[in-house]
Amino acid sequence: MCAFLTGEPRQQYGRAFFVSILLIIGISWLLLENAIAFAGAIGVPPILVALTILAGGSSVPDLLASVFVARDGKGEMAISNAVGSNIFDISIGLGLPWLLILIFQGGPIAVGTADLTSSTMVLLSTVVVLFVFLSTGQQLSRREGAVLLLLYAAYVLWMWTGSLA
Repeated sequence: MCAFLTGEPRQQYGRAFFVSILLIIGISWLLLENAIAFAGAIGVPPILVALTILAGGSSVPDLLASVFVARDGKGEMAISNAVGSNIFDISIGLGLPWLLILIFQGGPIAVGTADLTSSTMVLLSTVVVLFVFLSTGQQLSRREGAVLLLLYAAYVLWMWTGSLA
């Protein structure tokens, strides 16, 4: 067996962490490249694949972890997982790549801001709807969950039709 992978696990946690990060980077890159190829192969805009496959693939593990701990009666842990995951995604998932691009590219970066206002309003509206639903007993009913799924489907359809134009 490879010497890099051998040793006492309790003494090799740094190595295990480093290898885990490398695996996550590699698998994420493969997922992204294959999602783009898949979108091209079936003739759909990449935004549709990003809003469905990639968004779901990155959120489902956090969802499952939150559901499991919530079922164990640890609601605070479920909320902390969701909030912590979003903070990590924004600061490291978005911030670190942009920082690296700024360091190595050295110049300004053009960022497309088309429909930024409308997308922000959709996001804000979704948060308001979610808080209204949660204020009706601190639990989401099946009907309220279905409404949220329909709103997501409407958003994906709206983004898809906008990207076709």
